[in-house]
Amino acid sequence: MIVLYGINKVTETLLRTINEEVILASTHGKEVFPGYSVLNLQALSEIDEGRIDKIIICSMYVEEISNSLLLKGFSNEKISFFNCVSCLIEPLAPRQPPLNSNKIFYTTFDLAKSLPSFDAVNFFCSIESQRKKRGAEHIHLLILPPISDSRHFQTNIHHDADDTVWRTHQIILHLARCLPSITGVSVLTYREQLLHYPLNSSNSDCSTYDLENPKNMVTFNDIREDIASGLTSKIFQAPTQATAIAKQFIATFSQEKPLVVINLREYTQQPFRNSDLMSLGMFVTWLEERGYYPALMRDTYNLYGELPESLRNVTCIPVASLDLTVRIAFYQQAFLTMSVNTGPSNAFYFVKDCNSIEFRWNDEQFFSISKSTMEATGFPYKQQPYFKSTDYNKVFWGKDSYINLKAAFQKFESWHTHM
Repeated sequence: MIVLYGINKVTETLLRTINEEVILASTHGKEVFPGYSVLNLQALSEIDEGRIDKIIICSMYVEEISNSLLLKGFSNEKISFFNCVSCLIEPLAPRQPPLNSNKIFYTTFDLAKSLPSFDAVNFFCSIESQRKKRGAEHIHLLILPPISDSRHFQTNIHHDADDTVWRTHQIILHLARCLPSITGVSVLTYREQLLHYPLNSSNSDCSTYDLENPKNMVTFNDIREDIASGLTSKIFQAPTQATAIAKQFIATFSQEKPLVVINLREYTQQPFRNSDLMSLGMFVTWLEERGYYPALMRDTYNLYGELPESLRNVTCIPVASLDLTVRIAFYQQAFLTMSVNTGPSNAFYFVKDCNSIEFRWNDEQFFSISKSTMEATGFPYKQQPYFKSTDYNKVFWGKDSYINLKAAFQKFESWHTHM
């Protein structure tokens, strides 16, 4: 016996397709349908459930009706609903267990001191480590703006106001989406809103947070011990929808060929660190000749800038340049991702199932790539990084010249074959 719960056009449509015994029901049973009696919920519950094969909810109020049916003793497995979007009868999803609010860890990312950049990878490693140490199950991230209702704060010297907001949403919020333990994010309008949250020393690290004196940005040294203990190993994972996009790309474009993603740095700041596009043009030809499928992941700030002739026919992945969750999905699905040292490559070492080669070189004329700076960020010169947790993440010390690109790739092929 099939029960159609709800009287409307969907009921009429389904009646034409069902060849079994059907009874109609609704909450109050007052509706009229030609040729049928309509039972109310109480009368329906008095029927032996063994006689009922399936209850199909023909209403948009699936949550309310299913709760009523469950309270009357019907099993979750027998309840389905007509999905008006897919036009299919779908089973009711398993009920989610209640969330234990005592297992939420509250923490802050303070834009008054912390940059909305890929250096925030250190921050996410830190809060995941703290969550584990506290025995919490979830993280609620509170993003504090450099705006107060009582005083003026120093504006961000690295990014203007619009860019700060844009980068906060494109980098910080997307990284948060890729850390499964983060189940809530609040972007506050002004700093003092923090005082309205139920914070105490047992559920947060910010119950006594000094809004007048923002805490410093988390650095590699702050997480060095946690890295050594394994608390921060491979914490990022792309959301299901982002992974589906990456898999669809592979099925459509690379098909049977292993996908090699080339992550470009094309930034206007410190252009001496940018990708060697001429060398990459020769390298992608070499990859194609060897049966690989190269694809370019361009710099977000130069997404449609002109490329040299040798790269114009190479497939680009613009959605990954604009959506960090999709970028991380490609890191996970590709045979290999290659990059010079740039913001998005910071995540390589903390993404599950990410195979990568990062090209780094030293130049003491520039602070950002001096030996002391690299050492302070976990990359001792001409060694593998301190936090490398898998043999599938390699640093190649040298510029991304054609010779070095080939040499690094061939070494990875050898490692991959023998692992």
